[in-house]
Order: sequence, then C-alpha cells, then structure tokens
Amino acid sequence: MTDALVTRGLTKTYGSVPAVDHLDLRVPAGLLYGFLGPNGAGKTTTIRMLLGLIHPTAGSAEVLGQAVAPGRGTAVLRRVGALVEEPAAYRYLSGRRNLEYYAKVAGPRDDARRRLARVDEVLALVDLTAAAGKRVRAYSQGMRQRLGIARALLGAPDVLVLDEPTNGLDPQGIAEIRALLRRLADDGTTVFVSSHLLAEVEAMCDRVGVLAHGRLVAEGPPSNLRPAGTRLRVTVDDPARALALLATLPGVTPETPDPGAGTAGGGPGAVPREPGAVPVPRGPGAHPVPAGAAANGAVARAGAVAPASTPAAAGAPRGGRSAALRVRLADGTAPRAVNAALVGAGIAVDELALEHERLEDVFLDLVGGADAPR
Repeated sequence: MTDALVTRGLTKTYGSVPAVDHLDLRVPAGLLYGFLGPNGAGKTTTIRMLLGLIHPTAGSAEVLGQAVAPGRGTAVLRRVGALVEEPAAYRYLSGRRNLEYYAKVAGPRDDARRRLARVDEVLALVDLTAAAGKRVRAYSQGMRQRLGIARALLGAPDVLVLDEPTNGLDPQGIAEIRALLRRLADDGTTVFVSSHLLAEVEAMCDRVGVLAHGRLVAEGPPSNLRPAGTRLRVTVDDPARALALLATLPGVTPETPDPGAGTAGGGPGAVPREPGAVPVPRGPGAHPVPAGAAANGAVARAGAVAPASTPAAAGAPRGGRSAALRVRLADGTAPRAVNAALVGAGIAVDELALEHERLEDVFLDLVGGADAPR
C-alpha cells in the first residue's frame, strides 16, 4: 500500500516554542486517518505544512510521493481537497451558487469546466441536493460544514484533509459528517481528519495518531491503543491485605486504590457501586465465582455469585472499613480467580466489576505523559 501523506522530522517553532516537534507520520492511501489531540497540540500547524501553506522550520512533508512547501508541489496539491478550520461561504448566495463560483475561480482555468460539471454530484454526495437553492445564511452549522466538504470535493481529490470538521455540531450533525467521511473512505479517497472528539475518532477511523505538544505519542488502530488485558474493580474490607495478596497472583497486576473509597454500608463515605454491578458474597463461607461465569462483560452477573439467601451471603458481617481497588488482569486470567483467592484468605469482597477502558482514558494518559515543553 502506498502512502498518501508522509512527514519526516517535521518541525515548526515560533520563537523558542515548538508547535510541531520532529513529527514522523505515515498515512497509507485509502484510509480514514484520525489525527487526535487536544487544542494547541499542533494539529492545524501540521495540516498547514502538509498543504504547503507555511514553511517548516525543519524536516519535510510529502503528499502522494511529492515534496510540498510554499511554492513547491502545486501540481500534486491539485489532487488534494482541504477544509481548514471554519468553512467560508457567501451567506447571501445559495449553496449551489457558492459551489459554482468556487468552481470557476479555484485552480487552473482548463479544469473549471470539469469542476462545474461536478457541482450536482458533490451536492448529492453531501446530501445537500434538496437545500442547494437555499441561501447559506439559512443553513444549519452542519449543513455549512457539509457545503465546505462539498467545495473540497469539487476537484475529485485523491486526498481529503479536514481540520476539526465536527466543531460546534450537534449530535445529528456529527453523525452526518461521520457517515459522509466513512462513505468517502470506503469509495477509495484517503481522508485525513483532525479532531479532539475522542468518541468520534474511535467510531469512524481506521487508524489514529495521537499528538501531544507537537509530538506523535501513539499511533495505530483505535482498538490497539488500549492496554492489553482487562481492568477489574474490587471492593474489599481489608485493602492492605488484599493488595499484598493480589501482588502474588499470576496474571494480576494491582493498580492504585480508588481515591473515592470509603466505608461500606451506605452511610457517609460509602463506596460507590458501579452501575449494574452485582454484590459478591463476603466472609469465610462465601462461594467463589464458579467456572461457568463469564470472564468478559461489564460486570460479574447474577449466577456468578452465591444467592443472597444462602447463609454465606445473608449472614456475612457488614459495616467494616472497605476500599475499592483496581487490578489489571492479563489475557486469559479470569475474575473468578481473584474472587476465589480473596475469599479463601478470609478477605470480605463487597463488589467485583469489570471495567472496559475507554479511548478517552488512554488518550488522557498519553497526553499527560508527554513531556515536551509548551
């Protein structure tokens, strides 16, 4: 697979501040690539260098195999459609008239007829055919964003570069843009989209690069950015003994105790229960989770613990000091093993729940770990 976009050591500094810091990036052709990072991470600066709008301080950028910079690579950039920040349009003209005007003045004159012939096609592509005759001032924010994308598509680009295309949109507008970009990528266009909306990048992109302080801190399919294994939340009455025991179990890595842990029993400072979590039997006579219990899923479900009517559960002492701990389980390690070990050691278990790590948590960990100065 060839690369649509490549940067090598790409750097841009303003004074002593690096906006983009030795960025090495490869975007294979035909992918929907998400360029993820918080505001100020350097996403827009990178895009401007890829489009030849600003000079890099160091390094290089290539588009479809050709170097680009201000005054260089203009021929290959005709194969790129772009929408950087807010889409511009004449609000007193209709959507169609805006596209016709842009088709006439943007790019070489000998291509104008071809661009004009695509106006109806791109309007249909972004679902604006019915609203093509309306003035842009009557468009919603989502419709204006789609009009901007339609303008970027007039030249039938091989690469589409979009900077924060869902900014300011409501959920319906975001869903419309997401469906449009997915459709374009499925039809063979390379789509490079920057965003700080984590859920949207996770939902639509084939590959994600995470930028922090101008540096690429992680890259790969969204699912691969999550740590291996599963995180388990366990509420126990003796956290010190539980941590010591858990550290000895194969495939179990204790993490930091939950700072929100308090006392069990529902009074002030009570341990918060995960939504849908099932209480686990306490005390020496409690039954561990049986072998048939699911090792994956949101929580340990009913049937994975002894019924509340059994003497072990109903007669277990309550009201002691409890704390919630988190442990990471290696692949193949079942939550029932943790429960059985704790109960077997006489440690009362209030609750056992699996936590599926969100991309947002991974993103915050990655960005928080970047040490480049800003």
